[in-house]
Amino acid sequence: MRGLFFILLVFSLLGCSTQQSETLILVSKDNHQNIKIWLTNLYPGIVVKEAYKLSFDSVTYYLEIADGVVIGGGEDVYPLWYNKPEYIEFCGEFDHYRDSLEMIMIHYAMEEKVPLLGICRGQQIINVANGGTLMPDLPTFINSPIRHSIKTEYAHFVTPTENSWLQAIVGSDSLQVNSRHHQALAEFAPGFAVAAYAYDNVIESIEIKDQTVHPFAKAIQWHPEGLRDSVSNLIGYTFIDAVIAFDETH
Repeated sequence: MRGLFFILLVFSLLGCSTQQSETLILVSKDNHQNIKIWLTNLYPGIVVKEAYKLSFDSVTYYLEIADGVVIGGGEDVYPLWYNKPEYIEFCGEFDHYRDSLEMIMIHYAMEEKVPLLGICRGQQIINVANGGTLMPDLPTFINSPIRHSIKTEYAHFVTPTENSWLQAIVGSDSLQVNSRHHQALAEFAPGFAVAAYAYDNVIESIEIKDQTVHPFAKAIQWHPEGLRDSVSNLIGYTFIDAVIAFDETH
């Protein structure tokens, strides 16, 4: 009996250890599971959990054990979050619950230095959460030859800024991206720098300036989980490397 008890105890401890050692990425919302598929194809050992349908207590729990946070694409950010109520008329659909959820996730990730990646709307609300503003509708506010809201696989080129994280990944002066947004960054958040522009000067990527403040807080305006080309996968691997590094030290 003692031998059986010992075996059961060992399996129990191993089970707890395995659960606690899982590398977990918490995604705010992932409608078609494209972010999950993209990241787990790159690194099958990670667990990707969607926060949107969880209870508040569950979101709090998963935030506390998360090794990375992704804020995905979706509806427009409500303009009162960046003190521009006059912009409401230029916007499309809102999801007030999602705004609040993502604000909590972003502030937690920034304060606890959890690796943070923003995609499309994710870039916009990360910018807002850190004190930046948005243009509510690009066709109304700028005269651009680029159609920023189009469902083609590749829409336009973007240019990484010098010494940015994207320049280090891409290793060239430009890359092709998809483009499915009608809003964009106006004033970028204090403490952040622009990492890429489109040729009409729309901000396509931001990153935190000082990595001692936060080791990985970056965002892009396009959808790498939709393209899954070589550059998209390099972006994913770069984020996953930061996630694994965080997991190993916490």
